[in-house]
Order: sequence, then C-alpha cells, then structure tokens
Amino acid sequence: MELDELLEKKRRGDVALVAEIIGESLNNTGKILRDEKKKKHKDAVAALEKIVTNRDNLMKDTKNSEEESTEK
Repeated sequence: MELDELLEKKRRGDVALVAEIIGESLNNTGKILRDEKKKKHKDAVAALEKIVTNRDNLMKDTKNSEEESTEK
C-alpha cells in the first residue's frame, strides 16, 4: 500500500498506536510519517500499514460472519 493511501485510510488513534510501536512520542511520529528522511520512517509506515490492513481484514471478517449468521 502506498503512503498516500495509508494516510487516507488512517483513523483517529492510529498514529498514537504507531508511536507506541516504534517508541516515539505522538508529535514525533506524525513528523516521522511525513518525512522520508527520518530514521524510523520505514518502521512507522510498516506499523501503520499493519494497523490499517488488520482493521480492514477484521471488518471484512466481521461482515462475512454476520452475513453467514443471517443466512442460517
């Protein structure tokens, strides 16, 4: 997933979670995500991608489970 797409899909609290994962402050993490020259940029983007992907998969799985239970 491209960085632009990740930033569009991020939700409230995602950057705080990335900050916790990479061991940085919330303010620094926002800067790290926007600046490719920062040391932890790749780590921050990877963490954000995992968060967004996991949320999307969880939502899909939940919808599929709900559809299956209504079909029975």
